[in-house]
Amino acid sequence: MGLETFAAAAAVVVGLSVSMLVAASPPAPIEAGPTRADVGHGLAQRMCSRCHQVERLGDSPNSASPTFTILANRYSQVTLGKKLDDINTGHYEMPPTRVTNDEIDSLVEYLDSFRDDWPRPER
Repeated sequence: MGLETFAAAAAVVVGLSVSMLVAASPPAPIEAGPTRADVGHGLAQRMCSRCHQVERLGDSPNSASPTFTILANRYSQVTLGKKLDDINTGHYEMPPTRVTNDEIDSLVEYLDSFRDDWPRPER
């Protein structure tokens, strides 16, 4: 075997070894984005916290407004979604608030995080 053939064979072996090491390396971690519940929490803080307590503990700034903990325990996932749909036209003392179906789903998911025993029917 000539020196050129030996050098070419060595290059192939080194290349294959590097390829095998790269293939055996664990993939880079994928950065997870916010969950739907995280999005719902942000919406609750932005849209609801002026009147409602949107965290697990504490009182609502407006004493007539139930806390999110109370709301999570008062409604099922389906009825809560429908109730949130009603806020587009306003209800009780609450002014009309435009929310999309996607925002409603995020708010329901956030409220769902307050409870572990909700059944998870499709809305």
